[in-house]
Amino acid sequence: MKVRIFAKNNNVCKEFEKQLTVKLLSNGHEVVKNSPDLCISIGGDGTFLYMIHEMGFKTDIKYAGFNLGTLGFLTSFSVDELDKFIDNLNKDFYIDEYTFEDVIVNNQSGEHKYKSLNEVVIRNFINKSSRLDVYCNNELIENFMGDAVVVSTSIGSSAYNLNLGGPLIYDKEPSLILSSIAPINNKAYSSFRNSIVFTKDKELTITPEKDFNINLLLDGHVKNLKNVINIKVKLCKKTIKVLRFNKVSYSTLIKEKLL
Repeated sequence: MKVRIFAKNNNVCKEFEKQLTVKLLSNGHEVVKNSPDLCISIGGDGTFLYMIHEMGFKTDIKYAGFNLGTLGFLTSFSVDELDKFIDNLNKDFYIDEYTFEDVIVNNQSGEHKYKSLNEVVIRNFINKSSRLDVYCNNELIENFMGDAVVVSTSIGSSAYNLNLGGPLIYDKEPSLILSSIAPINNKAYSSFRNSIVFTKDKELTITPEKDFNINLLLDGHVKNLKNVINIKVKLCKKTIKVLRFNKVSYSTLIKEKLL
């Protein structure tokens, strides 16, 4: 099996990367930079997200994460499970499937396509209030005025969305969650203070005021775009495939990681 490793740049993670590399090679696997069958992150959720973005959200390979960070909601394996993990590479793992977002930004220069696993945050480039019309399948939902809007996936519902007071989507049921940052509600603007959950078949369109320049944060990766016409967000029909030893109940995951 061809394996690519993504390790956080600190001494602990780099040392564990050396151990992992030795065990992979001694068990007949290849450690590569290109065309891997499996990608492994060493660190926390940030390292796992970096790996997914760096691999361009490829859905024909598998992913795994060793948690050497703090929360580790996306990572499945501990340092103590290294030997068991290596042994299982020649057997069967349980495959967990994560949905992710397709994000399309249209501006005067054309169409720009992105992806996000946890969420996309849309805010004004110059950190002033954002004026945004939000549509679901071309039906107006709200005239937003405030700092920013956040569109999360079900797996991302436990991340930024949860800190904004948004709902936790149980068992990662595929969906989109629209949440707001500092919404303004008055006679001119009807901004929701609560989050809205949309089923997996829905597409959201966010239309800003004219000549709007945005900061687009995709899982924390920043894109600056000028003269934006609209932003479309929907769930991709493909999924990211993540290795686990066994299926873990969502209630167990919540207790271990959040409570």
